[in-house]
Amino acid sequence: MTMTDDIVAGLRNLYAVGSDPGVFVSRSGMRAAVNIIVSHDLEVFGDVADVSGSTVAIRVQRKELDNAPLRGEIFNMQDGTCYTISSTPQTSRYEHTVFAF
Repeated sequence: MTMTDDIVAGLRNLYAVGSDPGVFVSRSGMRAAVNIIVSHDLEVFGDVADVSGSTVAIRVQRKELDNAPLRGEIFNMQDGTCYTISSTPQTSRYEHTVFAF
């Protein structure tokens, strides 16, 4: 198994146990079912996001959402929670991370 295989397997396991289902909604209205990891109670200041204060970090796998989510786009969760992206995405080979409120 290569290092890349290990990373992919680790991410698969992480999302299998630590993600929640939701729907991504782009500015154009395109919808995509995704599984996301939401980290709560983060403090964000400065250029990273438009808000200062408590916000969330959202991670989504590129295999589910290839194009990076943009400011103003939305993640709707099954429990009715709606997160609006407030930051520039940080994208790796495997996933996107954004801040939202």
